[in-house]
Amino acid sequence: MRGIVHSKMVATVPTLAERRALWRRGLARGAAVAGEGAWRIAEGAVAAVGEEPISRP
Repeated sequence: MRGIVHSKMVATVPTLAERRALWRRGLARGAAVAGEGAWRIAEGAVAAVGEEPISRP
């Protein structure tokens, strides 16, 4: 499964595993900045797609 590049700034599309890791890292970083309510949303997002829970820093 390949992603769709919507920018000319991207030369290659990361692998599915890399995209999943980046998505999880982005959720965790955003939630860490935004607070407790954001953690609940991020945890719900990963659970909704069958991913393992994200780790809090």
